[in-house]
Amino acid sequence: MNIPFKTSFIFLSLILGLLLGCTSKKANSFSISGKVTELNNSYLVLSKVENIQKKTTTIIDTLTINEQGEFNSVYSLESNIYNLTFDEKTIQLAINNGQNIVINGKTSENLAIEGSIDTQLLHDYDAFRKASLNRLVISVRKKIKTLKKEGANETRIAELREVEVENYKKHLDELIEFVKANMETSIAIYPTSTRWNGGKNLTFLQKLVLS
Repeated sequence: MNIPFKTSFIFLSLILGLLLGCTSKKANSFSISGKVTELNNSYLVLSKVENIQKKTTTIIDTLTINEQGEFNSVYSLESNIYNLTFDEKTIQLAINNGQNIVINGKTSENLAIEGSIDTQLLHDYDAFRKASLNRLVISVRKKIKTLKKEGANETRIAELREVEVENYKKHLDELIEFVKANMETSIAIYPTSTRWNGGKNLTFLQKLVLS
């Protein structure tokens, strides 16, 4: 069944709204704490992601960092996707009710995050996404770039461009299969939705609503 893009987008938004709504019915509370010893700023910025598709956020709080690099805050907020900014680096957190997120590291570039299985799923997905993209798409783009420098036949380059397009479709299929196999109804699914094909994966989206 072919579903117009606008219709599938609305359907997807409805599903994701229900998914996030279902996680907000219990007591709304979570904590963020940790120690990062070498930061330029003496504070962190916590923002709530309002709309993944439009990349809109709302600043919730600034977490004060003491001289030892420690921070600790408790929030009475709904389960959601949040951004936490360290200096110039922003990490994404998928936070569910009752989770106690602990972040430790030396700088913003080597952070270890514990206490949230949803956040771990989100970061596992992102690592898989990058590996899949490099294997299927970036590798082909590099071949095209090399052939161009070598003055290769345009027919060969055109063939590789077709391969790149087909491989990107395979890449998207791999991403949705990862979601199906690993993420179930975790709120970490929400950020993955920017790469979903609503029409092609209609059955899966329907199962999310009914689960």
